[in-house]
Amino acid sequence: MKNTDHHKAFLKNNNVLVVFNGPHCYVSASWYNTPAIASTWNYITVHAKGKITFTDEDGTYNAVKKITNKYEEAESNAAFDKLSAEYVRQQIKAIIGFTIEVESMDNVFKLSQNRDEQTKNNIIKHLHASGDEQSKKIAEEMLKRL
Repeated sequence: MKNTDHHKAFLKNNNVLVVFNGPHCYVSASWYNTPAIASTWNYITVHAKGKITFTDEDGTYNAVKKITNKYEEAESNAAFDKLSAEYVRQQIKAIIGFTIEVESMDNVFKLSQNRDEQTKNNIIKHLHASGDEQSKKIAEEMLKRL
């Protein structure tokens, strides 16, 4: 949104950190060989640092059109070509498109790498048994790293 505190701050300082969250899950200390310590959270993320640049109204219009066309079927009532020109103009005045020139990327993860192999295997077993897709993804990544 235009004219928000975030937009105003980025106009003064164009440095940004974008966090892309991957799978994440709770890991119970009861799965450890020594459970008398704290439980934790395992996760995988990517941190991208860079410079944000804002588009003009044409750039914002084109970005909204491209995103809408990607996610809406042509026959949908919400398809871009079915929106009134007046409505689109109003919205474009209130929002602003942007691009980010990525300068660095960091792979950030916590996958119980500080635990012994037996504990890691216990965690993997419990995560697989959880039935939760995110937990299973973390278990698979942990398994790759054994």
